[in-house]
Amino acid sequence: MTDLVEQETASDASEGAAAATTESEPQRPRREAQRKRDSKEHGRRRRRAPGITCYVGPNGSGKSLAMIFDTLPTLDGQTWRCSNKSHLHMRADYVDAITGEVGAVTSGTRYVLSTVPIYDSETGELHRLYRPLSERHGGWAQVLYAEHCDILFDEITGIASSRDSMGMPRQVQTELDKLRKKDVLVRWTAPSWKRADSTIRAVTNMVTLCRGYFPDARLARRDDEPPAWIPNRLFKWRSFNAMDFEEFTLSKAAGDKKDQPKQFAMKPAVVAWFWGPGSKAFSTYDSGEAVSRIASYLDSGRCAICGGTVRVPICKGHEGAPFASIPLTERVPFDHFHDAQDPADLSGHSDSQLEGNVSAL
Repeated sequence: MTDLVEQETASDASEGAAAATTESEPQRPRREAQRKRDSKEHGRRRRRAPGITCYVGPNGSGKSLAMIFDTLPTLDGQTWRCSNKSHLHMRADYVDAITGEVGAVTSGTRYVLSTVPIYDSETGELHRLYRPLSERHGGWAQVLYAEHCDILFDEITGIASSRDSMGMPRQVQTELDKLRKKDVLVRWTAPSWKRADSTIRAVTNMVTLCRGYFPDARLARRDDEPPAWIPNRLFKWRSFNAMDFEEFTLSKAAGDKKDQPKQFAMKPAVVAWFWGPGSKAFSTYDSGEAVSRIASYLDSGRCAICGGTVRVPICKGHEGAPFASIPLTERVPFDHFHDAQDPADLSGHSDSQLEGNVSAL
């Protein structure tokens, strides 16, 4: 009798397992897709958490794509609340960067200051939360007075290279240590970790090593004039602790067993695969778009265009409302009345001269 009960129980268990397997077959692709989405979201949360994140890799490796992908939560409309009396948004003459309203505020929506244009993936127009970080809109002053926002520096070696010891203004270098108090997140890209300014490397908390695969060869066959740089479609992003990464070369971080013993390979904190075509991040920015220039001259007194020496303007004071109270769409460089009238006067390069230099390259 006992044997019969055991046989019936085993038979029921096997039938139940078979039924569960049959019922779960259609759900497997759905669960697999959900698992992939959760994995992407988990990786993004891990990369956003450190506050200042770097993305390095050669051209076409997807470093700008990774930076934009990690910025999508902000572009979806993240709100903030703050009552810190030392912040500029508590001033009576503060102008909200999004609504344009004048007066002290204790809440709002985060915006994105970026050297590369950001578009709405649905309309194709410039995103409503994007604000250009450029010389014409205020340059480094935008960074100095930024609060409750994300700042994106694309190709930072053109802004603050390790070869120019004074590529980044001293005032900005000081503010980099205070970004957490101002609720500012920074993401920057560079072809190489070592080529960026040591100041921004010192405050960076996470480094994401990017690599691209599977160039879209169909563009070369389909288009009469295919792009010179065929874009990749699949990307791998491996994120490391910046303090550990500083001690390793890229070959050691990649764990190249041919050149380095196994114990020198560094384990990434996050690994993510990303398929670009059809994604929201892919249509949010244009990889061929020019990166805006932040300043015509550097603190070292050299022109950012040709490297020649220029006369650094004399500051005559900062009377009146702070720069942050001026609407971002109306800001112009050197609003506090330096000697020069515009960036062309500072660098000694007129627009026609600039066009001539570009055509000569």
